Amino acid sequence: MAENIREHLRRLLSVPPGKGKPVFLFWLYFFLVITSYYLIKPVRDGLFLEHLGSGMLPWFYLLNTGLGLLVVCLYNQVRRRIRAVPFIQTIGCALILVFFGFRFLFGTFPALAASLFHSWASVYNLVVVLMFWSFADDFFSLDEGKRFFGFIGTGGVLGGVVGGWLAGLLAEILGSANLLIVSSGVLFLGLVVVQILGMAVPSRRGKGLADDQEGEQLGSGFGFASLYRSPYLRLIAVVVTLTMLCTTLLNLQFNRGVELAGFNGDELTSFFGSFYAWMNASALGLQVLVVGPVNRRFGPLPGLAVLPLICFGVFADGLFAASFSVLVLGYGAALSVLYSLNQSSRELLFIPLGIEEKYRAKAFIDVVFFRLGDSLAALAQLLLVSTALFGAAVLQVLGILVSLGWLITLRVLQRQTS
Repeated sequence: MAENIREHLRRLLSVPPGKGKPVFLFWLYFFLVITSYYLIKPVRDGLFLEHLGSGMLPWFYLLNTGLGLLVVCLYNQVRRRIRAVPFIQTIGCALILVFFGFRFLFGTFPALAASLFHSWASVYNLVVVLMFWSFADDFFSLDEGKRFFGFIGTGGVLGGVVGGWLAGLLAEILGSANLLIVSSGVLFLGLVVVQILGMAVPSRRGKGLADDQEGEQLGSGFGFASLYRSPYLRLIAVVVTLTMLCTTLLNLQFNRGVELAGFNGDELTSFFGSFYAWMNASALGLQVLVVGPVNRRFGPLPGLAVLPLICFGVFADGLFAASFSVLVLGYGAALSVLYSLNQSSRELLFIPLGIEEKYRAKAFIDVVFFRLGDSLAALAQLLLVSTALFGAAVLQVLGILVSLGWLITLRVLQRQTS
Protein backbone atom coordinates (compact mmCIF):
# COMPACT_ATOMS: atom_id res chain seq x y z
CA MET A 1 0.00 0.00 0.00
CA ALA A 2 2.72 2.47 1.01
CA GLU A 3 4.71 1.55 -2.11
CA ASN A 4 1.65 2.23 -4.28
CA ILE A 5 1.20 5.66 -2.68
CA ARG A 6 4.86 6.56 -3.26
CA GLU A 7 4.62 5.41 -6.87
CA HIS A 8 1.46 7.46 -7.40
CA LEU A 9 3.11 10.58 -5.96
CA ARG A 10 6.24 9.99 -8.03
CA ARG A 11 4.20 9.87 -11.23
CA LEU A 12 2.03 12.82 -10.21
CA LEU A 13 5.07 15.02 -9.55
CA SER A 14 7.06 13.57 -12.48
CA VAL A 15 9.86 12.61 -10.10
CA PRO A 16 12.66 10.77 -11.93
CA PRO A 17 14.05 7.57 -10.40
CA GLY A 18 16.36 8.27 -7.47
CA LYS A 19 14.83 11.68 -6.68
CA GLY A 20 11.79 10.56 -4.73
CA LYS A 21 13.66 10.11 -1.45
CA PRO A 22 15.36 13.54 -1.34
CA VAL A 23 12.14 15.29 -2.40
CA PHE A 24 10.25 13.62 0.44
CA LEU A 25 13.04 14.32 2.94
CA PHE A 26 13.14 18.01 2.02
CA TRP A 27 9.34 18.12 2.34
CA LEU A 28 9.60 16.51 5.79
CA TYR A 29 12.41 18.85 6.87
CA PHE A 30 10.39 21.93 5.87
CA PHE A 31 7.30 20.54 7.60
CA LEU A 32 9.22 20.05 10.85
CA VAL A 33 10.94 23.46 10.97
CA ILE A 34 7.70 25.33 10.24
CA THR A 35 5.83 23.19 12.78
CA SER A 36 8.52 24.18 15.28
CA TYR A 37 8.07 27.87 14.47
CA TYR A 38 4.28 27.82 14.71
CA LEU A 39 4.55 26.16 18.10
CA ILE A 40 6.42 29.22 19.42
CA LYS A 41 4.74 31.98 17.39
CA PRO A 42 1.53 31.85 19.50
CA VAL A 43 3.73 31.85 22.63
CA ARG A 44 5.53 34.94 21.37
CA ASP A 45 2.32 36.80 20.58
CA GLY A 46 0.38 35.73 23.65
CA LEU A 47 3.06 36.39 26.27
CA PHE A 48 4.00 39.70 24.65
CA LEU A 49 0.41 40.97 24.91
CA GLU A 50 0.15 39.66 28.48
CA HIS A 51 3.34 41.27 29.80
CA LEU A 52 3.98 44.30 27.55
CA GLY A 53 0.74 45.09 25.70
CA SER A 54 -0.02 45.87 22.06
CA GLY A 55 1.16 49.47 22.43
CA MET A 56 4.78 48.27 22.48
CA LEU A 57 4.51 46.27 19.24
CA PRO A 58 5.52 49.10 16.85
CA TRP A 59 8.82 49.58 18.70
CA PHE A 60 9.60 45.89 18.41
CA TYR A 61 8.67 45.82 14.72
CA LEU A 62 11.26 48.54 14.13
CA LEU A 63 13.80 46.64 16.24
CA ASN A 64 13.06 43.37 14.44
CA THR A 65 13.54 45.07 11.06
CA GLY A 66 17.08 46.09 11.99
CA LEU A 67 17.84 42.68 13.49
CA GLY A 68 16.49 40.92 10.41
CA LEU A 69 18.70 42.87 8.02
CA LEU A 70 21.73 42.27 10.25
CA VAL A 71 21.02 38.53 10.44
CA VAL A 72 20.67 38.26 6.65
CA CYS A 73 24.02 40.01 6.13
CA LEU A 74 25.79 37.82 8.70
CA TYR A 75 24.15 34.68 7.37
CA ASN A 76 25.29 35.36 3.80
CA GLN A 77 28.85 35.97 4.97
CA VAL A 78 29.10 32.82 7.09
CA ARG A 79 27.07 30.42 4.95
CA ARG A 80 29.40 30.69 1.94
CA ARG A 81 32.31 29.37 4.01
CA ILE A 82 30.71 26.27 5.57
CA ARG A 83 29.08 23.23 4.01
CA ALA A 84 25.31 23.03 4.37
CA VAL A 85 24.85 20.04 6.69
CA PRO A 86 27.44 20.98 9.38
CA PHE A 87 26.24 24.58 9.25
CA ILE A 88 22.56 23.67 9.74
CA GLN A 89 23.32 21.20 12.53
CA THR A 90 25.56 23.65 14.40
CA ILE A 91 23.06 26.50 14.19
CA GLY A 92 20.18 24.12 14.97
CA CYS A 93 21.84 22.85 18.15
CA ALA A 94 22.52 26.43 19.23
CA LEU A 95 18.85 27.30 18.67
CA ILE A 96 17.76 24.34 20.81
CA LEU A 97 20.00 25.55 23.65
CA VAL A 98 18.43 29.01 23.36
CA PHE A 99 14.98 27.39 23.69
CA PHE A 100 15.98 25.92 27.05
CA GLY A 101 17.50 29.23 28.13
CA PHE A 102 14.25 31.05 27.42
CA ARG A 103 12.26 28.37 29.24
CA PHE A 104 14.32 29.10 32.36
CA LEU A 105 13.98 32.87 31.84
CA PHE A 106 10.19 32.69 31.53
CA GLY A 107 10.07 30.99 34.92
CA THR A 108 12.14 33.69 36.63
CA PHE A 109 11.78 36.98 34.72
CA PRO A 110 8.64 36.62 32.56
CA ALA A 111 8.35 40.25 31.42
CA LEU A 112 12.00 40.41 30.37
CA ALA A 113 11.69 37.02 28.67
CA ALA A 114 8.58 38.13 26.75
CA SER A 115 10.36 41.19 25.37
CA LEU A 116 13.52 39.33 24.34
CA PHE A 117 11.60 36.34 23.01
CA HIS A 118 9.53 38.46 20.61
CA SER A 119 12.64 39.56 18.73
CA TRP A 120 14.35 36.19 19.01
CA ALA A 121 11.32 34.33 17.59
CA SER A 122 11.37 36.63 14.55
CA VAL A 123 15.08 35.92 14.06
CA TYR A 124 14.43 32.19 14.56
CA ASN A 125 11.86 32.13 11.76
CA LEU A 126 14.21 34.01 9.44
CA VAL A 127 17.18 31.74 10.17
CA VAL A 128 15.43 28.36 9.85
CA VAL A 129 13.75 29.38 6.58
CA LEU A 130 17.01 30.76 5.17
CA MET A 131 18.83 27.56 6.11
CA PHE A 132 16.18 25.39 4.52
CA TRP A 133 15.99 27.18 1.18
CA SER A 134 19.76 27.64 0.86
CA PHE A 135 20.17 23.88 1.46
CA ALA A 136 17.45 23.10 -1.09
CA ASP A 137 19.01 25.51 -3.61
CA ASP A 138 22.36 23.76 -3.10
CA PHE A 139 20.94 20.33 -3.81
CA PHE A 140 18.39 20.82 -6.59
CA SER A 141 19.06 22.19 -10.06
CA LEU A 142 16.99 25.06 -11.44
CA ASP A 143 14.75 22.73 -13.47
CA GLU A 144 14.29 20.41 -10.48
CA GLY A 145 13.45 23.38 -8.28
CA LYS A 146 10.72 24.50 -10.67
CA ARG A 147 9.30 20.98 -10.61
CA PHE A 148 9.56 20.12 -6.90
CA PHE A 149 9.55 23.33 -4.84
CA GLY A 150 5.79 23.79 -5.12
CA PHE A 151 5.22 20.37 -3.56
CA ILE A 152 7.96 20.88 -0.97
CA GLY A 153 6.40 24.22 -0.03
CA THR A 154 3.16 22.48 0.96
CA GLY A 155 5.14 20.87 3.77
CA GLY A 156 5.66 24.32 5.26
CA VAL A 157 1.98 25.24 5.01
CA LEU A 158 0.96 21.93 6.59
CA GLY A 159 3.57 22.54 9.29
CA GLY A 160 1.85 25.85 10.05
CA VAL A 161 -1.46 24.02 10.45
CA VAL A 162 -0.03 21.31 12.72
CA GLY A 163 2.14 23.70 14.76
CA GLY A 164 -0.71 26.12 15.36
CA TRP A 165 -3.10 23.29 16.21
CA LEU A 166 -0.65 21.78 18.71
CA ALA A 167 -0.07 25.18 20.33
CA GLY A 168 -3.80 25.77 20.66
CA LEU A 169 -4.30 22.29 22.11
CA LEU A 170 -1.35 22.16 24.51
CA ALA A 171 -1.04 25.74 25.77
CA GLU A 172 -3.60 25.37 28.55
CA ILE A 173 -2.47 21.80 29.34
CA LEU A 174 1.31 22.21 29.51
CA GLY A 175 1.57 25.98 29.89
CA SER A 176 2.79 28.41 27.24
CA ALA A 177 6.45 28.37 28.28
CA ASN A 178 6.67 24.57 28.03
CA LEU A 179 5.76 24.74 24.35
CA LEU A 180 9.34 25.90 23.80
CA ILE A 181 10.53 22.45 24.87
CA VAL A 182 8.05 20.80 22.51
CA SER A 183 9.25 23.07 19.69
CA SER A 184 12.89 22.22 20.40
CA GLY A 185 12.03 18.52 20.13
CA VAL A 186 10.41 19.06 16.73
CA LEU A 187 13.44 21.06 15.57
CA PHE A 188 15.70 18.21 16.72
CA LEU A 189 13.73 15.82 14.49
CA GLY A 190 14.37 18.25 11.64
CA LEU A 191 18.12 18.05 12.33
CA VAL A 192 17.88 14.25 12.18
CA VAL A 193 16.32 14.57 8.72
CA VAL A 194 19.17 16.88 7.70
CA GLN A 195 21.68 14.25 8.82
CA ILE A 196 19.89 11.60 6.76
CA LEU A 197 19.94 13.95 3.77
CA GLY A 198 23.63 14.58 4.27
CA MET A 199 24.43 10.85 4.29
CA ALA A 200 22.04 9.68 1.60
CA VAL A 201 22.01 12.55 -0.88
CA PRO A 202 25.17 14.69 -0.67
CA SER A 203 24.83 18.32 -1.67
CA ARG A 204 25.57 19.44 -5.20
CA ARG A 205 27.44 22.40 -3.78
CA GLY A 206 30.83 22.50 -5.42
CA LYS A 207 31.17 26.15 -6.24
CA GLY A 208 34.62 27.64 -6.04
CA LEU A 209 35.86 31.03 -4.96
CA ALA A 210 35.18 32.52 -8.38
CA ASP A 211 31.49 31.72 -8.05
CA ASP A 212 31.37 33.32 -4.61
CA GLN A 213 33.12 36.42 -5.92
CA GLU A 214 30.63 36.62 -8.75
CA GLY A 215 27.81 36.27 -6.22
CA GLU A 216 29.25 39.15 -4.22
CA GLN A 217 29.47 41.32 -7.34
CA LEU A 218 25.84 40.53 -8.14
CA GLY A 219 24.64 41.06 -4.58
CA SER A 220 22.73 43.93 -3.06
CA GLY A 221 24.50 46.54 -5.19
CA PHE A 222 23.34 44.80 -8.35
CA GLY A 223 19.83 44.54 -6.94
CA PHE A 224 19.69 48.27 -6.28
CA ALA A 225 21.14 49.07 -9.72
CA SER A 226 18.53 46.88 -11.43
CA LEU A 227 15.80 48.55 -9.43
CA TYR A 228 17.07 51.99 -10.39
CA ARG A 229 17.11 51.15 -14.11
CA SER A 230 13.77 49.34 -14.36
CA PRO A 231 10.38 51.08 -13.90
CA TYR A 232 8.81 47.61 -13.85
CA LEU A 233 10.93 46.50 -10.89
CA ARG A 234 10.25 49.78 -9.09
CA LEU A 235 6.52 49.14 -9.39
CA ILE A 236 6.98 45.64 -7.96
CA ALA A 237 8.94 47.16 -5.06
CA VAL A 238 6.10 49.62 -4.41
CA VAL A 239 3.56 46.77 -4.47
CA VAL A 240 5.63 44.76 -1.96
CA THR A 241 5.98 47.80 0.32
CA LEU A 242 2.24 48.53 0.22
CA THR A 243 1.48 44.85 0.82
CA MET A 244 3.50 44.76 4.02
CA LEU A 245 2.40 48.24 5.12
CA CYS A 246 -1.27 47.33 4.84
CA THR A 247 -1.06 43.85 6.38
CA THR A 248 1.12 45.11 9.25
CA LEU A 249 -1.41 47.86 10.00
CA LEU A 250 -4.03 45.10 10.13
CA ASN A 251 -1.76 43.08 12.40
CA LEU A 252 -1.42 45.96 14.85
CA GLN A 253 -5.19 46.40 15.00
CA PHE A 254 -5.73 42.66 15.30
CA ASN A 255 -3.40 42.45 18.29
CA ARG A 256 -5.13 45.43 19.89
CA GLY A 257 -8.49 43.73 19.40
CA VAL A 258 -7.24 40.47 20.93
CA GLU A 259 -5.82 42.40 23.89
CA LEU A 260 -9.21 44.02 24.53
CA ALA A 261 -11.11 40.72 24.13
CA GLY A 262 -10.25 39.67 27.68
CA PHE A 263 -8.06 36.59 27.17
CA ASN A 264 -5.71 35.78 30.02
CA GLY A 265 -2.37 33.96 30.23
CA ASP A 266 -2.34 30.65 28.40
CA GLU A 267 -5.72 31.48 26.85
CA LEU A 268 -3.92 34.02 24.66
CA THR A 269 -1.45 31.41 23.42
CA SER A 270 -4.29 28.96 22.80
CA PHE A 271 -6.26 31.57 20.84
CA PHE A 272 -3.29 32.51 18.66
CA GLY A 273 -2.45 28.85 18.05
CA SER A 274 -5.97 28.03 16.88
CA PHE A 275 -6.05 31.19 14.76
CA TYR A 276 -2.79 30.31 12.98
CA ALA A 277 -3.92 26.71 12.45
CA TRP A 278 -7.13 27.78 10.71
CA MET A 279 -5.32 30.49 8.76
CA ASN A 280 -2.73 28.05 7.41
CA ALA A 281 -5.41 25.46 6.64
CA SER A 282 -7.26 28.08 4.59
CA ALA A 283 -4.02 29.04 2.83
CA LEU A 284 -3.40 25.38 1.99
CA GLY A 285 -6.92 25.04 0.57
CA LEU A 286 -6.45 28.16 -1.56
CA GLN A 287 -3.06 26.94 -2.76
CA VAL A 288 -4.44 23.57 -3.84
CA LEU A 289 -7.83 24.59 -5.23
CA VAL A 290 -7.68 28.24 -6.30
CA VAL A 291 -4.16 29.49 -7.07
CA GLY A 292 -3.47 27.37 -10.15
CA PRO A 293 -6.78 27.96 -11.96
CA VAL A 294 -6.78 31.72 -11.20
CA ASN A 295 -3.20 32.26 -12.36
CA ARG A 296 -3.61 30.13 -15.48
CA ARG A 297 -6.82 31.83 -16.56
CA PHE A 298 -6.31 35.44 -15.49
CA GLY A 299 -2.57 35.91 -14.93
CA PRO A 300 -0.99 37.46 -11.82
CA LEU A 301 -2.75 40.83 -11.53
CA PRO A 302 -6.30 39.70 -10.59
CA GLY A 303 -4.82 37.41 -7.94
CA LEU A 304 -2.82 40.32 -6.54
CA ALA A 305 -5.95 42.51 -6.36
CA VAL A 306 -7.79 40.20 -3.93
CA LEU A 307 -5.70 41.11 -0.87
CA PRO A 308 -6.09 44.93 -1.06
CA LEU A 309 -9.85 44.46 -1.48
CA ILE A 310 -9.96 42.35 1.70
CA CYS A 311 -7.86 44.93 3.56
CA PHE A 312 -10.12 47.74 2.34
CA GLY A 313 -13.18 45.90 3.68
CA VAL A 314 -11.63 45.23 7.10
CA PHE A 315 -10.44 48.83 7.51
CA ALA A 316 -13.85 50.14 6.44
CA ASP A 317 -15.58 47.93 9.01
CA GLY A 318 -13.15 49.13 11.68
CA LEU A 319 -13.99 52.73 10.85
CA PHE A 320 -17.77 52.35 10.96
CA ALA A 321 -18.59 49.22 13.01
CA ALA A 322 -15.39 47.93 14.68
CA SER A 323 -16.56 44.31 15.02
CA PHE A 324 -14.00 41.99 16.63
CA SER A 325 -15.40 39.01 14.71
CA VAL A 326 -14.98 40.82 11.39
CA LEU A 327 -11.46 41.83 12.40
CA VAL A 328 -10.48 38.23 13.23
CA LEU A 329 -12.09 36.77 10.10
CA GLY A 330 -10.79 39.58 7.89
CA TYR A 331 -7.23 39.39 9.17
CA GLY A 332 -7.28 35.60 8.89
CA ALA A 333 -8.54 35.86 5.31
CA ALA A 334 -5.86 38.46 4.52
CA LEU A 335 -3.06 36.22 5.82
CA SER A 336 -4.46 33.17 4.01
CA VAL A 337 -4.48 35.07 0.72
CA LEU A 338 -1.07 36.64 1.44
CA TYR A 339 0.57 33.22 1.93
CA SER A 340 -1.11 31.57 -1.06
CA LEU A 341 -2.72 33.49 -3.94
CA ASN A 342 -0.85 36.75 -3.38
CA GLN A 343 2.56 35.14 -2.97
CA SER A 344 2.17 32.86 -6.00
CA SER A 345 0.86 35.70 -8.17
CA ARG A 346 3.70 37.97 -7.07
CA GLU A 347 6.28 35.35 -8.05
CA LEU A 348 4.84 35.33 -11.57
CA LEU A 349 5.74 39.01 -11.96
CA PHE A 350 9.44 38.06 -12.05
CA ILE A 351 9.15 35.47 -14.84
CA PRO A 352 9.57 37.94 -17.77
CA LEU A 353 12.84 39.26 -16.29
CA GLY A 354 16.37 38.20 -17.15
CA ILE A 355 18.08 35.65 -14.94
CA GLU A 356 20.23 38.20 -13.07
CA GLU A 357 17.34 40.58 -12.43
CA LYS A 358 15.11 37.69 -11.44
CA TYR A 359 17.36 36.42 -8.67
CA ARG A 360 19.39 39.43 -7.50
CA ALA A 361 16.80 42.20 -7.74
CA LYS A 362 14.12 39.87 -6.37
CA ALA A 363 16.24 39.05 -3.32
CA PHE A 364 16.88 42.76 -2.76
CA ILE A 365 13.16 43.57 -2.98
CA ASP A 366 12.15 40.65 -0.75
CA VAL A 367 14.54 41.66 2.03
CA VAL A 368 14.55 45.47 1.93
CA PHE A 369 11.04 46.40 0.85
CA PHE A 370 9.29 43.77 2.96
CA ARG A 371 11.01 45.26 6.00
CA LEU A 372 10.32 48.79 4.78
CA GLY A 373 6.58 48.11 4.76
CA ASP A 374 6.72 46.77 8.33
CA SER A 375 8.69 49.81 9.47
CA LEU A 376 6.33 52.31 7.84
CA ALA A 377 3.34 50.68 9.55
CA ALA A 378 5.12 50.80 12.91
CA LEU A 379 6.06 54.46 12.41
CA ALA A 380 2.48 55.30 11.42
CA GLN A 381 1.20 53.71 14.63
CA LEU A 382 3.76 55.56 16.75
CA LEU A 383 3.36 58.96 15.11
CA LEU A 384 -0.39 59.02 14.57
CA VAL A 385 -1.77 57.12 17.56
CA SER A 386 0.81 56.56 20.29
CA THR A 387 1.66 60.28 20.39
CA ALA A 388 -2.05 61.07 20.91
CA LEU A 389 -2.02 63.50 17.96
CA PHE A 390 -4.96 61.62 16.44
CA GLY A 391 -7.45 58.99 17.50
CA ALA A 392 -7.19 55.32 16.58
CA ALA A 393 -9.65 55.89 13.71
CA VAL A 394 -6.91 57.64 11.73
CA LEU A 395 -5.26 54.25 11.15
CA GLN A 396 -8.48 52.96 9.61
CA VAL A 397 -8.50 55.93 7.24
CA LEU A 398 -4.82 55.40 6.46
CA GLY A 399 -5.48 51.70 5.78
CA ILE A 400 -8.32 52.57 3.39
CA LEU A 401 -6.13 55.08 1.53
CA VAL A 402 -3.20 52.64 1.33
CA SER A 403 -5.52 49.91 0.01
CA LEU A 404 -6.80 52.24 -2.72
CA GLY A 405 -3.25 53.31 -3.60
CA TRP A 406 -2.28 49.65 -3.74
CA LEU A 407 -5.07 48.91 -6.25
CA ILE A 408 -4.06 51.90 -8.38
CA THR A 409 -0.43 50.71 -8.39
CA LEU A 410 -1.57 47.26 -9.53
CA ARG A 411 -3.50 48.89 -12.38
CA VAL A 412 -0.36 50.74 -13.49
CA LEU A 413 1.63 47.51 -13.17
CA GLN A 414 -0.94 45.73 -15.32
CA ARG A 415 -0.33 48.25 -18.10
CA GLN A 416 3.42 47.71 -17.79
CA THR A 417 2.93 43.94 -17.96
CA SER A 418 0.77 44.26 -21.07
